[in-house]
Amino acid sequence: MGEFDKIIKENIEAIFVPLLEKLLNLSINKTIEIKDKLQVTIEREPDYLKKIIDHEGREFILHLEFQTQDDHEMVYRMAEYKAILQRKHRIPVKQCVIYLGARKPTMRTRLTEEEQIIGFDLRNISDLPIQKVLESTIPEEIILAILTDYPSADAEHVVSEIIRKLQSNASDEIQLNKAIQQLLILSRLRNLETIT
Repeated sequence: MGEFDKIIKENIEAIFVPLLEKLLNLSINKTIEIKDKLQVTIEREPDYLKKIIDHEGREFILHLEFQTQDDHEMVYRMAEYKAILQRKHRIPVKQCVIYLGARKPTMRTRLTEEEQIIGFDLRNISDLPIQKVLESTIPEEIILAILTDYPSADAEHVVSEIIRKLQSNASDEIQLNKAIQQLLILSRLRNLETIT
């Protein structure tokens, strides 16, 4: 998958806004780059952690944290614990913070709906109508038409149309050659390398 990832990473700036507008129905006014790398090693040691089997035979992880301070970051810490535990054990996790402080705690115990980790959106590029992608004037987006939905009998016509669009929209010979090389690599994902 490395060469396919490389193409997407190389072209993402050129295709980011138009592709997301098409795939996610977003109206993007402005983007701001976030430089975070997610190569963080998180070492967490829960206060109390047991695998429980209840009287009905259901299994779950019981995670308890004992807290002496009213920690307003606790809701995020507990979310990290839960994600790590669920990924490792693949069973439900029940959590409870037992507060030991003298004053009544005011920390949040729930993430807002927007903060909750309940899944993700999944979009299939082959669900995009080919015409929508071929309307683009951005070569990096035009090559993605090879991955959209069209009858396999039309593959030769589709490849010809993509190349025609690339020829009329590439700024120079170098950009055209790069786009055709990338098209050739992407065509492997649809077993169209020979036609391409």
